[in-house]
Amino acid sequence: MPAVESMRPVITIPLTRKMHAILYDQIVSEGMTDFAFLFGVYKKGEKVPSFCVASEVNSMAEEFGGGSHFFTTWASDGTHSNYNDSNDWADPEKFLAKALRTVEEVFHAVPLEQVKP
Repeated sequence: MPAVESMRPVITIPLTRKMHAILYDQIVSEGMTDFAFLFGVYKKGEKVPSFCVASEVNSMAEEFGGGSHFFTTWASDGTHSNYNDSNDWADPEKFLAKALRTVEEVFHAVPLEQVKP
């Protein structure tokens, strides 16, 4: 999970009986990277996510082009992967839909109910 000072939970989504995810917004980062949204995947009983999907603000978009946000993931071992940039990742519904598809691919877990932020 990226280092943050604070964030607001928006919605908790049960994925399996042993796993849930939380969508966060209003994120105050500890570092130089700003985030629009974080989607943390938690195993039952754990306080730290085992996987995180992020919408990172592309601070260089105006200068160099590209989308306004990057779609990225963070694994529990600290591995950070950057998939693409798009203005879509600034939209909570589009970000959540992509984050859920990503979690399904990684964990083979789908939401136990229909969700919308």
